[in-house]
Amino acid sequence: QIAWEKAGIARDGRALVCAQPSLLKPALRKYGVVPRILSLGADVTLHDVALSGPHLRTTARLRGPALDDELHLELRLPGRHQAENAALAILAYLAFAEWQLAVRGRALAPLDEVVAGLGDVAWPLRAEVIETKPLFVVDAAHNPAGMAALAELLAHRGKAWQVVLAVRSDRDARELVRALIPVAGSFFVPRCANPTLLAA
Repeated sequence: QIAWEKAGIARDGRALVCAQPSLLKPALRKYGVVPRILSLGADVTLHDVALSGPHLRTTARLRGPALDDELHLELRLPGRHQAENAALAILAYLAFAEWQLAVRGRALAPLDEVVAGLGDVAWPLRAEVIETKPLFVVDAAHNPAGMAALAELLAHRGKAWQVVLAVRSDRDARELVRALIPVAGSFFVPRCANPTLLAA
């Protein structure tokens, strides 16, 4: 459903950056639009994604036909999905820089400055490391995909996490818990006065 909604921005011949073009292609056919698709896996590929240090920083190498040289990513945001997001952001920047130069005759900042800027991005409550001894991670994931990404991240530091989980009453708690079970040693559900949260 999201892919069908997002495909509405596509324009003939214009760059469209996406992680999973196979999800967009049926919608693009329906809209009758043929964009120039730039995607992860075709135009850039991720290599040697790793988490390091007490704050779970992400490192990766990027290669591909969209790049002149291999790029080295160092991100404060932890997780493979954040390396994928950074790769997509770089593709979008390259497409926009190309358009700016062709249409407006203006060159944007060099790509190495963009990569350095990505390394400074912080996102509170997205796998945010609050404490390192013991390792204490806070995340605001609220859907199965977000929880799966969190579980993949946590698995790098073991599979017996103590999970404190609060879920809004309009969410399917079973799906969220199911995503975390592979890395959880125990679950704690706090008693909350907030009526929008599920009761313990």
